[in-house]
Amino acid sequence: MRFSARLCLGLMLACFACSGVHVTTDYDPAADFSKLHSYGWLDEQSGVQGDRPDVMSLLDRRIRRAVDSELQRKGLSAVGRAEADALVAYHLGVESKLDVNTIHSGYGYGRGVYRGGISTHTTVTEYQEGTLLVDVIDPKSKQLIWRGSGQSRLRRSSTPEQREQRIDEAVAQILEKFPPRAN
Repeated sequence: MRFSARLCLGLMLACFACSGVHVTTDYDPAADFSKLHSYGWLDEQSGVQGDRPDVMSLLDRRIRRAVDSELQRKGLSAVGRAEADALVAYHLGVESKLDVNTIHSGYGYGRGVYRGGISTHTTVTEYQEGTLLVDVIDPKSKQLIWRGSGQSRLRRSSTPEQREQRIDEAVAQILEKFPPRAN
């Protein structure tokens, strides 16, 4: 997935706001998640590409560390691709969106030709929405067995620690329901 320099820098400077992450998950009900004890990365190289390799490698390392931490917290061991019970990959996307607000500020009456009307004020704000997908793939069939998605408005973070914390929180929310519980 390729990003322009503007999106790469915007993504690096703006990370998920932890309280506003909208998470969805989907999985293959036929998959036996109880047999997953280890994982490996589908692609050992960075899942993020762009015009600024230095910035992208920071982001890639932060995401991979957050995913590793959460999966290991859930009891899975990190191993090489060949030995893994599951393969993990992530994908990033940034989309520009518009927020349109109209405020009705009053209703007035008048004399003569002007008999009244409604006063309104409309504002349009452009913002960036980021999406982080985390995929779990069966290494034998190469089929996707679980996907978690987190979407949020991106906001600027002033320090590297804040950026890392927001990524950690977003990944924790995305992987919260992994593995899915049997019904």
